[in-house]
Amino acid sequence: MKHVQTSLFIAFSIFVTCCSGINSAKAATPVASFKFGVFSRTGNTLDAQYMAMFNDLVKVFEKKENIKCDVIPYSDEKLFLSDIRKGRLDFAMSMRVDGIYDVLKSGKMKPIFQFETFGEERYRYCLYVKKSRNMRTLADIKGLRLASYEDMIPYFYLREITKVPPEDYFVMKMSPNPSSSIYALGLGDADVLFTIDFNLEYFRLTNPGPVKDLVSIACSDSIPRVPFFASVKVNPAVAEKIFTYTAGIDKEEELKKYRPLVKMMKSKPTRVTTRDYAGLMAMYETGVKKGWDKDFRAWLKYSRQK
Repeated sequence: MKHVQTSLFIAFSIFVTCCSGINSAKAATPVASFKFGVFSRTGNTLDAQYMAMFNDLVKVFEKKENIKCDVIPYSDEKLFLSDIRKGRLDFAMSMRVDGIYDVLKSGKMKPIFQFETFGEERYRYCLYVKKSRNMRTLADIKGLRLASYEDMIPYFYLREITKVPPEDYFVMKMSPNPSSSIYALGLGDADVLFTIDFNLEYFRLTNPGPVKDLVSIACSDSIPRVPFFASVKVNPAVAEKIFTYTAGIDKEEELKKYRPLVKMMKSKPTRVTTRDYAGLMAMYETGVKKGWDKDFRAWLKYSRQK
């Protein structure tokens, strides 16, 4: 599935950032050791190709930098956040946008950089329909079947667009991930798609059929991409070396087989700080203050029981 390829790119970025440029001296004993936690919802899609790439990156960087890098995969978000709050991780990354808020609020970590992709540093959540349906306004799509997925912050952005509970505006269809939502629209199982613009750009390069001739009806404000987090206890000089090294990942000869993926995604690291996520934080807190989180959980529970 195409979202596996996206996960491969993310995993590639993760390992590069974790196991990079700490010390170039070669010694029998590693000069540094770090723990890097990654929360991902990919689950069973972590196939043999995914794990082979992990192994390649670990071997290359542990040998090159003479460090020990323990990458800890999490499928349980509560455990992931608990370990962050207890200071058990040096670096972290959450593949779920809701997790950005929780990590920042913990006060244990700060965002260091994100990956610019397709030449863009930010993305938006948008409502999409097929151009052939001749729909151009929110009023045109009211009451139709909308494919979305189970993240709370996107639900908040959708509610801001519709001005009413989305489940009252659309016939909401929950998908397990963004790719499934796109396929639902492409196959005619949904009339409207709500997802980030990045997902459409990726499909246009790798599998254009499901996103052919789509038009956007309305979009959210833009927000930065998922950041790479460093513990506030990590030496800033280490974080700077990580950033510098990550900018040159395409030049690593032992990883040249991954160069086409990096080139296709037009990816490079760009610096971010907590201030860059102020809009996302405000949206989350506004939604909770207005009780939208309760509406979201009620809708999610109902959707799972259907």
